[in-house]
Amino acid sequence: MFKNIRIQLNIRQKIIIGMILFSLCFGGIAALSYANIVKVENKIMLVEKADDFSNVILEIRRLEKNYFLYGNPSCIKESQTYIQKGLKLLNSLSGSLHAQRDIGTRIAGLQHELEKYGALLQAICEQTIPQDQVEAFAAQLRESGQNLVAQSKEITRFERNDIVRINTTIRHNILLSILVALLLVIVLIVFVTKQVIAPLKLVEDASRAIGQGKFTPLQIANTHDEIQRVIMAFNSMVTELETRQNQLVQARKLSSLGTLTSGIAHQLNNPLNNISTSCQILVEESNSKDADPFAGKLLHNIEQETNRARDIVKGLLEFSRHQEFSIAPTRLHETVETAIKLISSQLPSNISLVHHIPRDMRLLLDRQRMHEVFLNMIMNAIQAIEPDTGTITIKAEARNDRALITVCDTGSGVSPEHLDRIFDPFYTTKDVGNGTGLGLSVAYGIIKKHNGTISVTSTPGQGTCFLINLPMAQTDSTGAAKDTAHEQHTHPHR
Repeated sequence: MFKNIRIQLNIRQKIIIGMILFSLCFGGIAALSYANIVKVENKIMLVEKADDFSNVILEIRRLEKNYFLYGNPSCIKESQTYIQKGLKLLNSLSGSLHAQRDIGTRIAGLQHELEKYGALLQAICEQTIPQDQVEAFAAQLRESGQNLVAQSKEITRFERNDIVRINTTIRHNILLSILVALLLVIVLIVFVTKQVIAPLKLVEDASRAIGQGKFTPLQIANTHDEIQRVIMAFNSMVTELETRQNQLVQARKLSSLGTLTSGIAHQLNNPLNNISTSCQILVEESNSKDADPFAGKLLHNIEQETNRARDIVKGLLEFSRHQEFSIAPTRLHETVETAIKLISSQLPSNISLVHHIPRDMRLLLDRQRMHEVFLNMIMNAIQAIEPDTGTITIKAEARNDRALITVCDTGSGVSPEHLDRIFDPFYTTKDVGNGTGLGLSVAYGIIKKHNGTISVTSTPGQGTCFLINLPMAQTDSTGAAKDTAHEQHTHPHR
């Protein structure tokens, strides 16, 4: 049932688990070492008590020899005092060693032997034994004293050996800690090298390759960790960079096309002037009574279309000519009409374009750049409507000292998830080749430079509406617009 279940851990979880295991391991070793150190401390105290007991036994034996050599009864009384002291030490040792059965048995034997020794010494001192048995009692007393000395030394030796054993255990624990630490360091080095450094090195190499123009995504290992997410994000960035580079190349092509258009428009001026001049001469000659009326009508049409072509060429020249940003009081009506003329050749027959601009409305504009704004807006609206039938409406109205311009279309609209990024550079929802994603971004920058604002509202399936807010030109008491271009150019973001 659980054979196919695989637990996938990311780097953070692996590090946390490693730290927990490391802490448990060293915590256990530290706790064990601490317990052993406490044991050593207790053992040292026991050895001190055992040494004290051995000294008491030796003192009792010394008094025993003095009694048998000199027959001094005070030695017996002093020995009894030391015997009581020895029994107290044994009771203390017995309380400290209650958990150690082996030693506890030896302590009990020592207590019994010391009590036996005290009884023999008391009997000899009180002379309650027959005279012929004194030597035998004395021999028993000496034998009991020897047993006491041997057993007390045995307890001391045992405790000291136990201290050595615990000390060896502590050394082994410290050595084990060092080995475990070295092993964990090795595992950590291998883990960091394989799981972190190696993938980051691939990202570093791929980043350098991007600098050389090679947009090659990295292979994604199914590791379910942070490195996998970093590589996925890197590949997404690579794809985005490649797309934007292609769009930038397209934008440069369009820029070159603008320069080419400027040259072509300039070259077209001379033929158009010749056509216009020739047409005017023919019109003057056709005014005679015997002239053909139909020919006069055709010449009038040729003159009109020539003038229209001349206006288009003039607009192209103005649009393609690079100039420094400079604003001046400008009629918005003329600016919008010029933009409409420039784009009229690209306006399909199924799309109508209407505008309602007050003729007396003057704004502080850079004419060339505002042409670019309206061209981008209108072209964007055309692409939103095609291939359906629709309408593009441009309106403007005064609101205090500012003008509100709306550019609305009845196209497909923009979905809410794309609306927040609509002014981002190179962001486009159109198919490849139908847009660079720069038009609205450029328009946003131009409007901002005019100390204005631009926003957008859209309903999917119903259309999109751009709202542009720009400052109006100030007028003097006679109604003429004041030229504040220098001030606005100097402080475009005031």
